[in-house]
Amino acid sequence: MPVPLSLTETDAPLPRGLVPAMLTGMVLVPLNSTMIAVGLDAIAHQLGLSVAAAVWVVSAYLITMAIVQPLGGKAGDLYGHRRLFLAGAVVFLAGSVLGAAAGSLATLIVARCLQALGAGVTATNGSAILRRSFPATLSQVLGNVGVVQSLGAAVGPLLGSVLIARFGWPSIFWVNLPVLATTILWGWRVLPPDAPRTTARPLDITGAVGLGGILVSATLALKDLAVWAWLLIPGALAAVWFVRHERAAAEPVVSLPLFRRPGFAAANGSILAANGFMYTLLLWSPLFLRAHRVPLTTVGILLLGFSLMSSGAAFGGSRLLARGRIERGALVRVSFAIDAAAIVLALALPTTTQLGADVLVLLAAGVGSGLGTVAMQSTALLAAPRHQAGTASGVYSTSRYLGSIMASAALAWLVPVPALYLVVLGGVALVGISLSFGYPRGVPVPRTLSA
Repeated sequence: MPVPLSLTETDAPLPRGLVPAMLTGMVLVPLNSTMIAVGLDAIAHQLGLSVAAAVWVVSAYLITMAIVQPLGGKAGDLYGHRRLFLAGAVVFLAGSVLGAAAGSLATLIVARCLQALGAGVTATNGSAILRRSFPATLSQVLGNVGVVQSLGAAVGPLLGSVLIARFGWPSIFWVNLPVLATTILWGWRVLPPDAPRTTARPLDITGAVGLGGILVSATLALKDLAVWAWLLIPGALAAVWFVRHERAAAEPVVSLPLFRRPGFAAANGSILAANGFMYTLLLWSPLFLRAHRVPLTTVGILLLGFSLMSSGAAFGGSRLLARGRIERGALVRVSFAIDAAAIVLALALPTTTQLGADVLVLLAAGVGSGLGTVAMQSTALLAAPRHQAGTASGVYSTSRYLGSIMASAALAWLVPVPALYLVVLGGVALVGISLSFGYPRGVPVPRTLSA
């Protein structure tokens, strides 16, 4: 069995302020994901782009996040989660500075890729630190973290709309700087030290590049099948090669045996569906509402309502799990059932503009989107052995961002057809319900974890 090379395995008291120090960095991931949603229109206008071209600012971020997170988690397992967490925060800061100064789409895409590189490494290693530091109270700690991250996602649209209206779209990049500076200085002081490195093992860079090629091909095909359909065949062949490569790799970027552990595959499939549902709402709704001349600030308030509902539901779901009141699979099932019910009601509403339907879906689906997230994350993390905490976190985060990539790629053909948008969301909710039956049975509150 590989020797754990990250946080020391000790029951010594953890430094005070450990969770807040990590949260200052981790909260920027959802904040930057949602702030950009209300900025696409302004970016497209100022840089002379079409909305379809501006969406690449989102897609580039998501694809990079999906590629980086399993690699970042694996790197943390091998070289130390503390090192990687702090390094990710520095890269995130550099990407934010470049984004604020960007004067072209190409520069902005590079900046967003740097942001995603830093955010992916920070988020996965932050989750791994929590998993290893709080084994007996993981659901409760993840619930608290989830609330803060949900609040970050909630504040993002409103903060972004206010900043853009007053200072222009570069301000949504400048706002990251003081938060990241705090993360780096505070984290350097309180994060638990990494264990001494005893071996030097290479990362699976080849696998990461292959995964990136597959994701880019899939994104292009989803965006415009008529133009990029030819990518489907090489993409499928690349996927077969990727699976074979990962099975043979000494340190694979995606540890395939983890998917044989109870609940791991179901949890990753669930978060893919949940994030696809949520991101479709967050990206589609601002464009739809702005097309109907809804003021930008009002759009921000509506998205704030969605995220606040999600945050409150995530907190409530974590408390139900921590007290052993419900099975994880059952909570995920209820979560997606609420999403499905919201879509059914929206389709049934007798409205010509469908603005009322969109508001209803935003608020009701906010509850569904938040309620099961802690159940999904804790199931995925607890299914993995402790020395693979970073790897499991990376795979889980990649699954999350695969859902976001699919949502952003499908945006071009969902925007003109509101009814299709609702039908697609309803189908995603039904997929989530079916996946919930793959979770382990019982309502254990973990006290010890396998090594």
